[in-house]
Amino acid sequence: MTSGPVVKVLNDFQDLALQGTATQSSDYCSEMTAPQAIRGSFHSKKGFGGVGSYAHAKGSDRYSWWQVNVSHATFRGKVVREVHIYGRPGYGRRLTHFQVQLFGADGRVLAEEFVRNEAEVEAVRIEINGVEEAVACVRLTREGVESGNERCLNLNAVQVFGW
Repeated sequence: MTSGPVVKVLNDFQDLALQGTATQSSDYCSEMTAPQAIRGSFHSKKGFGGVGSYAHAKGSDRYSWWQVNVSHATFRGKVVREVHIYGRPGYGRRLTHFQVQLFGADGRVLAEEFVRNEAEVEAVRIEINGVEEAVACVRLTREGVESGNERCLNLNAVQVFGW
């Protein structure tokens, strides 16, 4: 038996986030940290009814961000083709008006997409076209104009597919 994440594959792409390092602008509490959103799927073993099931920034964090560094040696030279973002079930309103940026190893922005998601769906898939350089980091940023927890990112899972 082996431990660690299982490599997930989508159309011959691997989920690069599984071996990445996630961070976020702030933690709502000690159990709601950035790595909670790297799970290889949108399912939670614990369910989503309580603390520790997802990544959650503080409600006071007006410019919340979440990112995964995928520049680990295993993935050097990997090209990203899709980013899947799953919000907390029942909270699609917290997955609106955010920016997705892909950075190269030199810190340059390779691609960016602003996602409105005015329908407040809980899952967003972004196809990455025209970027043939290796991606070192994928970052989501939300400027919340609402108050409290409604302004921050609240993520169930993020998957970064590439080869």
